[in-house]
Parts: sequence; C-alpha cells; structure tokens
Amino acid sequence: MPSEDDLLSRRSSLTDLLAAINATAVEAVPEEPDVRANLEKDSVELDQKRAELESFKQDTGERKRYAKNIFILTCIWIAGIYALMLLEGFAYWAFHLSDSIMLAAIGSTTANIIGVFLIVTRYFFPKK
Repeated sequence: MPSEDDLLSRRSSLTDLLAAINATAVEAVPEEPDVRANLEKDSVELDQKRAELESFKQDTGERKRYAKNIFILTCIWIAGIYALMLLEGFAYWAFHLSDSIMLAAIGSTTANIIGVFLIVTRYFFPKK
C-alpha cells in the first residue's frame, strides 16, 4: 500500500497536469468549412445523385418490361374471350355455354382488364 506522501505527490502531479491541460489554448474553429471538406461534401453529393440516377434508369427499364408483359397478357386474355364468343356464337364443334357463364366470363374479363390497367397506371404514374 502506498504511503500518504506518495498519494499526495501523485495528487499534486495530477493537479499540475490538469492545470497544464486547461491552460493550453484551443484553436478557434472556423465558421466556414475548409476547401477539403467542401470537396468531400461535393463528392458525396455527386455519388448520391449518380446512385439516384442509376435507380431511376433501372426503375424505368423495369416499368417498360412490365408494361410490355401486361399488354401481352391483356391481349391474350381478350383473344381468349373473343374465341369463347366465336365458339358460342357460331356453335363450332357443338360448343355451348349457358348465358350466365358467358356473361360472367365477359364481365369478369372486363373488370380484370380495367383493374390491371388501373394498377399499372398508378404504378407508372405515382402521385408525388
């Protein structure tokens, strides 16, 4: 165990060290950032804008692809209903569906096409 004199001398040296630290002048911080900080900030902003542009390009490409696929799906869907109507109307191969089934097929197709159109339109042109 250290003696009382050792403890007092350590305390004195710590007090002197603390006084020296407090006496040291702190450099004034400039109001405006320096040139290097401005360059780094500009570089980060440029990288962020490039990333946003790349994301926008990717979104546009994906939207075009999905629009084409949904257009093809809609055309096939309409062609299928048209084929049902032709088969029913001209009774090819003794094809017959009841009126309620034909009305349901035509009505559901119309509703589905309008629904897909609205979904795709809202995706392509979101409200900002």
